[in-house]
Amino acid sequence: MKIAVSYPPIMNQNGQKVMVSQNRNVQFFKRPTYLLPDDHGQAVTWLRDLGYEIYWDDGNAQLKNYEQWYADILHWKPDVIIFESTHNQELNLARDTFG
Repeated sequence: MKIAVSYPPIMNQNGQKVMVSQNRNVQFFKRPTYLLPDDHGQAVTWLRDLGYEIYWDDGNAQLKNYEQWYADILHWKPDVIIFESTHNQELNLARDTFG
């Protein structure tokens, strides 16, 4: 089974990336600041150790724009996508794309 653990890049109107920090507060950073989501990191390790094929996709840290992030997810064709977001744009896109 292919599992994508993904963090989509979302920018505000000022070009700042939206980040969800470890304390779950949404923050905007002027300088690139990347925080590894602990729950995602633990999940990836556990799932990998169980033998699943994992695609770690941190769109912010990889400096992807939203379109590139979305195209990469579609290209990899995961069976499951795990992601965290500050709003439901990704959920709506995933529902429209994958049913």
